[in-house]
Amino acid sequence: MPIYILLCLSLQGNNATFSYFLLGSENRFTVDSLTGLITVNGSLDREKQENYSIVVRTGVNLNLSE
Repeated sequence: MPIYILLCLSLQGNNATFSYFLLGSENRFTVDSLTGLITVNGSLDREKQENYSIVVRTGVNLNLSE
């Protein structure tokens, strides 16, 4: 099963951070909104379902006060 890693670099220097959001995972997965770390809630059974797909959306938070 392929695992993909996406690296996001901020073009705003230290004045921007990324937030991560998980879309349509049916509560099987969670994503840490600050780090982007994806974890599994419970266990996955390959005999019942061979593949799982998740979509992570990112957004940029600009901190203009710094």
